[in-house]
Amino acid sequence: MDKDTFYFLSRDKGPAQLIESFKRFYGPTMIAYDAAQQSGRVEELHTQLVELAIAQNKATDGSTSIPAMFLRVTVRL
Repeated sequence: MDKDTFYFLSRDKGPAQLIESFKRFYGPTMIAYDAAQQSGRVEELHTQLVELAIAQNKATDGSTSIPAMFLRVTVRL
């Protein structure tokens, strides 16, 4: 097991634009928006996701670089 980091990178999109792309193309985010739609909380979800993306963004030039740590497990048989 190794701790690793994946970076959500976009050189041509800021954090808010990246959330818009996730809303349209990234399965987990699409599901969250569908659930928020059913409960009438889409605006709240969108605001929270954009605020989170802005807070976690390490880029300072208008692009996006959001690190996401994960545990990489490799199984050898």
